[in-house]
Amino acid sequence: MDELLKNEFDEAVEHTDLFDQRTSSYSSIEEARAPYRTIQDYRDLRVWQLAMDFAIAIYQSTNAFPTDERFGLTSQLRRAAVSVPSNIAEGNARNSTADYLRFLRISRGSLAEINTHLLIAKRLGYLDDGSSSSLLSKTDELMRQLTSMHSAIERSAAGNNRSP
Repeated sequence: MDELLKNEFDEAVEHTDLFDQRTSSYSSIEEARAPYRTIQDYRDLRVWQLAMDFAIAIYQSTNAFPTDERFGLTSQLRRAAVSVPSNIAEGNARNSTADYLRFLRISRGSLAEINTHLLIAKRLGYLDDGSSSSLLSKTDELMRQLTSMHSAIERSAAGNNRSP
């Protein structure tokens, strides 16, 4: 599993670093990878940490939405944003690779939902170009990382199921 997480981290580092506040203090990839060598629980997963940051960014951005959207777009965006790290955590806590993969797919589905909601919010004028662009980029980055993680876990599971 440690090799799997190392590969997940390596793939994530290769993508543009939209969440540079978490990585700017590292002097090398080895130093950045060090905390992930012994993953104890979901809170140690970089993708979960980034998803948590993203959920906070969604909450902050929706504070400026009109009050009449409180039970509409605001609620939908916030619910979907909370779903991303929550499903990563729940999947990680399961004792089944199949369950873990299913919960990662649910997280990706929530990101697609968020992407659509952000585009609607932009069209309605609730988000300016800068805010919507930043949030959409973060959505894309999280999607790439979740997809990489999902693929790595699938490959690992397939390798473990092979007969000699």
